[in-house]
Amino acid sequence: KLSPAAAAAAAATRLTANRLGIAAWALARPAIMAQLAYATRILWRDALRARISDPQVQQHLSWRSIGHIEVALRSLPEFDEDSESMKVLNDANEKAVEAAEERSKTINAAPVRTLLSLTPRPWSRLKSAGAPVLLAGIDDGCDDVCDSLRAGGFEPVVWRRFANSAHDAAALAWPVQPQKPIAAAVIRWPWYSAGAAASMLSHAVATTTTLATPVWIIGNADEGIDGCELALKPFFDFVKLEKSENGSMVYSARRTGVSSSSASSLRAIRSLLSPAKDSGKPGDGSNGSASKRLSAKGRKQKSAALLQPERESEAAGDPIEVW
Repeated sequence: KLSPAAAAAAAATRLTANRLGIAAWALARPAIMAQLAYATRILWRDALRARISDPQVQQHLSWRSIGHIEVALRSLPEFDEDSESMKVLNDANEKAVEAAEERSKTINAAPVRTLLSLTPRPWSRLKSAGAPVLLAGIDDGCDDVCDSLRAGGFEPVVWRRFANSAHDAAALAWPVQPQKPIAAAVIRWPWYSAGAAASMLSHAVATTTTLATPVWIIGNADEGIDGCELALKPFFDFVKLEKSENGSMVYSARRTGVSSSSASSLRAIRSLLSPAKDSGKPGDGSNGSASKRLSAKGRKQKSAALLQPERESEAAGDPIEVW
């Protein structure tokens, strides 16, 4: 009679590609491997080798499952870097990575396709012919948006936080203010850490735009773009869903009169709420800072005052005429 571990190894020859990867992940854990007898490890090794030799399994192996299987094989007896099994895994991994990259490009470019499917194009209603339009954070599909803007008589200004090549001139820490006022902006909702990243992105775009400047925010639903209204405040308002198609969405919004320089940083808020340093005299029976430290109510009131945005005077800048 086979032990449970040996029986599982025998059953591994019938697992699907995904379940094989999960089994390999569990098998490679040191705590699990330490409990297996040498003969059982041999059974698992042979089972993994046999299963990945099946062409039907190979074409369904994801790069993640391949990684788990490789780690498991390296942990099992008589591992050979030049074995046929490793060649099979390497070939399958190349195909899996290529397929993942293609899927990624398709998904990442979907919001641009949805934007360009709007009829008429959003910027066709802008009255500032020849003015620059900021493209913030757009990678996949950026060239298509640039071509559309140029065809409409506008000048695309591309800014990205992350470079998409070794010599990406658009990758800068902060967008550069062009000589002409920005007529509009297209913001790619960040798929990475959308909370802080989206807040910083909206702040960056706000520094280059003036009152009533229209912006369009594009992204995918599974990236959390449906929560963009809160992330865009207080710099942008009148957020409206323009189109949703197969999980990709396009929102429109307008620049408010909130000054981008008046928004408090997290550092300022933390400084306000952090306990004051002890400045009392030794032996006076107090911590010396209690009288200076804000009460809970006082901290809350001061925090609200700190976060209350100042309003820009419309006369401070010449708003771009739109619509």
